[in-house]
Amino acid sequence: MSNAVRYEPLLVHYLAEELNRRLGSRGTTAAPFFAPELSVTLPLAGGEQLRVDLHPTRGWVRLLPDPTEPDLDLDGVITRVDAPPDERRLHLGLLETGRFREEQRTLILELHTN
Repeated sequence: MSNAVRYEPLLVHYLAEELNRRLGSRGTTAAPFFAPELSVTLPLAGGEQLRVDLHPTRGWVRLLPDPTEPDLDLDGVITRVDAPPDERRLHLGLLETGRFREEQRTLILELHTN
């Protein structure tokens, strides 16, 4: 068991920088999967997935191997990951690519303190 993480704005800023380096320009699905236990999963190209636990008493961010089928339809690209100053929010820029159009979206994840 690990110690609980306190998501302070400075920690979220550096987490966003690390995620931006690792996820920027990476293929993904245009829409994440939200689970009833308050987690969100974003499949990534290369056989990984970004999993974020949004429960206020647990809360974690992980890159994990993706157990789903390799031919999953990756219809988007992560354009950026950043965090506003003095906030505990991660902003993931997603570019949804389609046959006839492209649409820019932002997935906003607020990381609570425990």
